[in-house]
Amino acid sequence: MDRKTLSLPYMGTLLELQIPASWNVAGVHRPAEMLAAPDIDAGLEAALAAPIGTPPLADLAGQRIVLAVDDVSRPTPVWRWFGALLRHLEARGAQRRDLRVVFALGVHRPMTPDEAAAKLGAENIEGLAWENHDCRDDASNPLLGTTARGTPVRLNRRLAEADRILCVGAIEPHPLLGFGGGLKMLLPGLAHEETIATNHMQGVSPGAYNFVGAAESPMRLDLEEAAGMLAAPVFVVNALMNADLQVSRFVCGDPVMAHRAGARALAEVAACRLEAPADVVITVSDPMNADLRQGMKSIAHVEPAVRDGGVIVGLLECR
Repeated sequence: MDRKTLSLPYMGTLLELQIPASWNVAGVHRPAEMLAAPDIDAGLEAALAAPIGTPPLADLAGQRIVLAVDDVSRPTPVWRWFGALLRHLEARGAQRRDLRVVFALGVHRPMTPDEAAAKLGAENIEGLAWENHDCRDDASNPLLGTTARGTPVRLNRRLAEADRILCVGAIEPHPLLGFGGGLKMLLPGLAHEETIATNHMQGVSPGAYNFVGAAESPMRLDLEEAAGMLAAPVFVVNALMNADLQVSRFVCGDPVMAHRAGARALAEVAACRLEAPADVVITVSDPMNADLRQGMKSIAHVEPAVRDGGVIVGLLECR
């Protein structure tokens, strides 16, 4: 039988997938090209100097600063620009002894010291206090209140003790949130498991469970209300990456306004428009290859592209 060949990125190489010659290939779709930033440090500095919706960071002397950083399950190359972020803070009076990184694990497993060094850069983590969030420890996640949607807000006590909070991560399409990034570093990232579970179920029903690409979703609005219960000001440092995980640009500033601006910019290049739903959609998890939870995003992202009763074939690496 005659065959057609599709080349798909899988396990660090190209998988040559054979399909029947009679199948009509409607297209092979990737996000539109986003050029990598020619100078990541300079790009970050420019975004920090002109934040969205809030004044630039200044007068940080004596402030206790918590940096909520995404964990090893995310492919964000924080190590490439974390040093530049530390220098920016120190130039405005922040002392390294007053900085603390808390890895926003949500319900994920703790990161090892080697993983923490790889995430932040071995040269950057030296002498820097860091810890893993524990979502199951009641004492370290005090109750701040309850959202209008009924989510009990229990967040990491380091956030309540801080004078300033920085959310450090990336914006990427997300099934329940529309887009990740922003205040997601705090909830679910640094929340109690009860808070995480309740927040994740916001807006989820048999008829509405996939909000990928939406500017706002019930879960997003709920977590942003929850984060607003913190006294310390929150400042986001979010990267926008291309399909090869190269940083293209940064959005910094107000945790809602900057996030929305970044989400709009990403939507312009990440969305693919189809003439009609397909009978079969083949998708790959790359670059969200850490585990089953991350790989399943590729299924959710293409669900609107397949007809009712059609088939989705997912190639998930789950490294």
